[in-house]
Amino acid sequence: MRIDVRGHLWTDEYVDLLDSFGRTDTATQRNTGAGASPAELEARFALNGTAGIEHQVLSVSPQVPHFADRENAVTAAKYANDLYAAVLGRP
Repeated sequence: MRIDVRGHLWTDEYVDLLDSFGRTDTATQRNTGAGASPAELEARFALNGTAGIEHQVLSVSPQVPHFADRENAVTAAKYANDLYAAVLGRP
């Protein structure tokens, strides 16, 4: 079984949230195909299939929710976790 342990996934909304907390390095993360739209997910699954990858460990890297302000860090981390739960179809 092949597992991709660097499956990047974030949305523009997540990146916008990071920007609102003061991040200035998010421009390169937009429009990279790492989103959660149906088309992006289908493309991801197709690419994984051709490489024999059966599972991915999702990550918001390199846009991790690290902030000096604890509340901002927790808000961003919760947003990412909730996004992944939604992508997986879990409440």
